[in-house]
Amino acid sequence: MGKRIADQLKSDVENRLNTLVSGGTRTGRTTLLNTLGKFTPSDERAFVIENAPEIHMGQDSLIRFEARRPQKGLPPVTVRDFLEAPLRDRLDRIILREIFGGDQMKSDVGTLETDAESMARE
Repeated sequence: MGKRIADQLKSDVENRLNTLVSGGTRTGRTTLLNTLGKFTPSDERAFVIENAPEIHMGQDSLIRFEARRPQKGLPPVTVRDFLEAPLRDRLDRIILREIFGGDQMKSDVGTLETDAESMARE
């Protein structure tokens, strides 16, 4: 990635613009999302929603939600189940890793998301 694009992405995060990172398997979506997350000011409250703990922003004010498959005696908790919770609370950022059909965020806060390349084509 060139410096001009990197500077633009950094500016987008700092200006709280919604950003969608898309690409195929092993193309660096999570790596880029982690990098973009580090541009988030440390005084902002960020919510991370993901299926597996792979987002590492180094923020003290980071709140994590992790989806899970059904477990013995417990129902599944999906990414979709967590999407409304941060919108009811005071927040500055939502970082959503791996969105699937119907889970895309539509919000007025700075949102960082990744999805699979096939989802982007839809």
